[in-house]
Amino acid sequence: MKFIIIVKIAIGRLIKNMNDLKITISRSFSRKIQPEQYQPCEFFASYSEEILANTEPETMQRVSALLYGFAKTDVEQAIIDYKNEKSKAEELKNAEIKAEAIKRIEQGGWLKQNEKRT
Repeated sequence: MKFIIIVKIAIGRLIKNMNDLKITISRSFSRKIQPEQYQPCEFFASYSEEILANTEPETMQRVSALLYGFAKTDVEQAIIDYKNEKSKAEELKNAEIKAEAIKRIEQGGWLKQNEKRT
């Protein structure tokens, strides 16, 4: 009889603690791209949310889907930003090359080099 009372008390405490028990849902997303040969770039995002353990399963699934959506959106935006930065850098480089070529042509350096070859 004493054993049953102790077990009932332990189960009661466990149930009481279950209401305070929390779990963490984590979701992540990653994507690897290779913009140029031998230059792989990997993008990664991860989100976590702590919820009560007695939360309804449907709510847990919604939280999980939202976390995954946030991670995927962040990775896709990071890839877009990376490509935009890369194209801006290439435009800048091309503009510098063009400016240097115009400068040389105006100074006659380009023409002088070609005249020497002929």
